[in-house]
Order: sequence, then structure tokens, then C-alpha cells
Amino acid sequence: MRIVHVKTGKVWDYLVGALSATVVWVNSYTVLTFSVTIGGHVVEMPVGLPDGRYDLLFYNAASPSSSDTLEVGYPTDISRDYVL
Repeated sequence: MRIVHVKTGKVWDYLVGALSATVVWVNSYTVLTFSVTIGGHVVEMPVGLPDGRYDLLFYNAASPSSSDTLEVGYPTDISRDYVL
């Protein structure tokens, strides 16, 4: 999953822990873990992600790379650590 800030186009850099206009692919995604308990993938929003509108981009790949095809994207509003 990648997180893109809609207004600026910046991508969340998981290594640095901030939005970045120049993030390298390997630092711009997180692998989701399937939970049998909830019957789906757990999505944890990064600590420090600023409030705003984001696109959550999901890919289906064993080894994520910039050539992967987007499976689905979800527009999401983040406000004070809440996903709306």
C-alpha cells in the first residue's frame, strides 16, 4: 500500500516518516498482513501522517516494484488520527 497526499502529490516515505516529493519506491510502500481474526488485511496509518485527503493505493505483488499495476485506490480523509 502507498499513501499519496491528494493536494500536493507527495507520497508517504516509510523510512523517513514524512511526506516526500522525491521518495524512492522501496521506501514508499508497506506490506499489509492478512488477519484471520478480521478476515481481511490490517491497515495501520503511519504515526505523524498530517491531516488531509489521501489516496490509499493497493497493489497485489509478491515483490513490490514501480512497474506493478494498481489494484484499487481509496480516497480517504485523515483527521487527528482518524480515518474518515
